[in-house]
Amino acid sequence: AASFTLAGQNNYTGDTTVSAGKLSLSGESNIEKSGNVRLNRDAALDISATTNGAMVNNLTGDEGSHVVLGDRLLTVNSLADSVFSGEISGNGSLIKKGQGDMTLDGINSYQGITRIDQGNLRINSDQSLGGGNKNNSDLIMNGGGLKIFGSFASDRDVYFNADGEISVDKDMSSSWNKIHTGDYKFTKSGEGELIVRNGGDASEISLMNGALTLINLNMNSEKQDALLNVNNGVLNIIGGDVSAKNDLIHITGDSTINLENVSIKSSGNGMRLSDNVQSTLSLRNQYTDMPILV
Repeated sequence: AASFTLAGQNNYTGDTTVSAGKLSLSGESNIEKSGNVRLNRDAALDISATTNGAMVNNLTGDEGSHVVLGDRLLTVNSLADSVFSGEISGNGSLIKKGQGDMTLDGINSYQGITRIDQGNLRINSDQSLGGGNKNNSDLIMNGGGLKIFGSFASDRDVYFNADGEISVDKDMSSSWNKIHTGDYKFTKSGEGELIVRNGGDASEISLMNGALTLINLNMNSEKQDALLNVNNGVLNIIGGDVSAKNDLIHITGDSTINLENVSIKSSGNGMRLSDNVQSTLSLRNQYTDMPILV
């Protein structure tokens, strides 16, 4: 198949479509002003020879299309919703910007991190986020959201550099290694189930609906707000240490809370319910400094 290389600066604003063969970018070359970038089946975009990687707008690709990163960074600016069903490969990383949703619908093999700065990234498998090991292929929530529409287990850690939301579709279950929220708020939404298997740390978690299971997670909050905010759904906390300066759990909707083998310390109320809320609390095994429930 034919190959075409762009080695200079490009200012055209029309769409870029690779119908067949390979389009390569070299040196400082870029196509970031191009309105949309589309790859047909068996077509490829290669940014491995660029100096600092590349940014593309509204990347779409058929099954069988390819993006070759090499060691470079690909930034996708999603100005509208788009679906990429091909493969992203190489040792590089992926950054998602723009307010539109980007769906990664294929099996990717890139080895670097995935960072979501804006909008939502939609995935249906762990391989949507590449094939790297858990030491260098973490997911970083940097202001955007993750939407999960498949069931899978991932060995990746999830880091929050800003408040972030993870949504799991109905009848889907997704498990991850650890989460690290720092001082930021982690929100779980969607009617499906999200599981964190091996702990991590968190300072504020909100469950909007569905199920959230946290295993051996250390939660410590100095904030005035509650450490755990539950709107609707099932919250399971198994193991770990939980410490809150103010209320431990604030429940605003019909919910079920299951605590097992959890060490709890709170200067405020253990559980605070809003008016007209029905909630079930289940306690199993040992607890320390369990505060009064109101």
